[in-house]
Amino acid sequence: MTDMHEVCETLPQWLAAPPETPPDWSSQAWGFFCHASMVHGVAPLLHTRLEQRPWVPDEVKAWLERQYTLNCQRVAKMQEELRAILSLFSRHNVPLMPMKGAILGAFFYPDPGLRPMADLDFLLRPADFDAGEALLHRLGYEETFRNSRHLRLIKPDNRDVVETGCEHPDNPRTLEVHPWCGETIAGTLIDLTDVMWSNARWQELLGENTWVVNAEVLWLHLFIHMAHHILDQHVRSRLIQLVDLVILTPHVLDPQAVLASVDGRGTYPGLALLQRYFPDPRVEALLASQRERVSPAIADWAHSLDLVNASHLHRELRTA
Repeated sequence: MTDMHEVCETLPQWLAAPPETPPDWSSQAWGFFCHASMVHGVAPLLHTRLEQRPWVPDEVKAWLERQYTLNCQRVAKMQEELRAILSLFSRHNVPLMPMKGAILGAFFYPDPGLRPMADLDFLLRPADFDAGEALLHRLGYEETFRNSRHLRLIKPDNRDVVETGCEHPDNPRTLEVHPWCGETIAGTLIDLTDVMWSNARWQELLGENTWVVNAEVLWLHLFIHMAHHILDQHVRSRLIQLVDLVILTPHVLDPQAVLASVDGRGTYPGLALLQRYFPDPRVEALLASQRERVSPAIADWAHSLDLVNASHLHRELRTA
């Protein structure tokens, strides 16, 4: 019987090169496929890869197309909200830096609708935090959560989940505003705040000017953020994070130097998963060079990771 592990192993293969012949899957396996592709954030991408394959069941094609269409609508709404935020901050000379998905979708994906976005993340210097928060309140955002790590806001008419199991455009579109950028990995804080600001430049994004970090530091941040998601008690890394890294890697001129700038425990898990699912001689060389920077136990653990045990699917299968 085809299980979730087997289905998950096909996801990166089909993203890279879908087969010409169908897998010998039951309807249950195709159900696993839809669920796993949604959990891992790659349903819109799989739509573009599989829409011309005659062996894909019609109901699966229709499901993938709907996932892509809804995500396009969601991303379009989020980009409009992002544009309004950037415009207001620029007019008031408050430095703001969009992070992660907002930059990836706009600059690195051929179609922003191919990459899901749960929220909009920003970096805002502590000295500018009060002014920035006041500007967001002017746009109608209200605070829902605050700690030392971030401030979370949302518009009051966008708090309810409209539909689960898809990236619905009207599901909550939150803002997360961070005074610093980094993660605690194995008890060690990897703080990228100064590196982010010193490697950003003032440039146009969605027709508005803002601070945009360079590809090298964005790449590094994604590795560290992925390690945090794997180590988090909820275990929530996603295949789309590896796709981000695949797309960004060619833009990194000196990856060895970038990786050497932080604790190897923050980057090794992502490198191991990247080489497992998207083999590349460049990544293989990076992985070999970084192995001596982590303990044998960390290396063995990283190489045991897969798309089930490093994601929400692991928890679902344990409780099923």
